[in-house]
Amino acid sequence: MIFLPSRELLLKTSKTPEEVCSVLQSVTQPRYSPFLENCEFTGRVDRGGFSICQRVSCRSSFLPVIRGRVIPRGNGCEIALRMEIRPAAAMFSLIWMGVVLLIFLIGLLMLALGITGVWPLALASGGMAAGGQLLIRLSFCSLAGAAERRIEELLKS
Repeated sequence: MIFLPSRELLLKTSKTPEEVCSVLQSVTQPRYSPFLENCEFTGRVDRGGFSICQRVSCRSSFLPVIRGRVIPRGNGCEIALRMEIRPAAAMFSLIWMGVVLLIFLIGLLMLALGITGVWPLALASGGMAAGGQLLIRLSFCSLAGAAERRIEELLKS
């Protein structure tokens, strides 16, 4: 989606699908487990794929959900990853961005019609839209990059 960042990548490894799942399970605990002390990820891992989130020391609405499929290939396998913002954060962000952009467009329309007193409205809402996109993208890309590097490190051949 154009308003929200996401990341897709394909990792190749000489590990078997069972080894990949075993490595990921060793650092992942169920999301609602009462004991999350020694895990790097929370979520689920099974033979066909996984849906996990990296644990971070701070709260972040833009922490990516990492979904992956393990695909057997010859002497190893491929892991198809897709990283997206959590659904609740995505819904809030889309509603917020939609309202801000609607106000911006109304301000531009009023300016085009010659109503000059609304330029602060158009300027403020345009700045909010740009600032919101910057916040969402920088936060997501930083967290997604860290998760991607850790998964690549775990799955090195």
